[in-house]
Amino acid sequence: MRHLVLFLCVLCLTSACSLFDGVAPLIIPEPTPADQPYVLLTADQSTVRVGDIVTVRAQSFRVGMPQYRYTLTPGAALLIPYASGTPSLSQPVGAAPFEFVVPEEGVTGDVVQLRAVSVGTARLSAFASGEIAAADGAYMWGGADSNALELTVTP
Repeated sequence: MRHLVLFLCVLCLTSACSLFDGVAPLIIPEPTPADQPYVLLTADQSTVRVGDIVTVRAQSFRVGMPQYRYTLTPGAALLIPYASGTPSLSQPVGAAPFEFVVPEEGVTGDVVQLRAVSVGTARLSAFASGEIAAADGAYMWGGADSNALELTVTP
């Protein structure tokens, strides 16, 4: 009998609680930037002398099978296809303090090198394009930009 009374009390309280407006609603969080694809660009050094080599790493997050396009301003752009094909270098625009050391065919493109050729400052950014997850869970072609690095060449 005691169990029946306890069951009925719990049932009544549970039913009554659902009638109150004070019941906490289910909260589904909005996607945050951390949920979105992005590229983190880092360099082993940001200030170098003429003739030095800077090694840059692009780490893409939530971009599957990425191909990278690096843009040096002022300078040129370098496109590296995903794991196959020949990297392509655009024509330099004006005098640039750096030039790309064009990698060999078949590299993944997440690491590139720049050679310092003249005194000055340049900005480097990257874009990774590849498979990204859509809101419905399917995958589609898309991409993400990186942060910009400021690189300086001293005499």
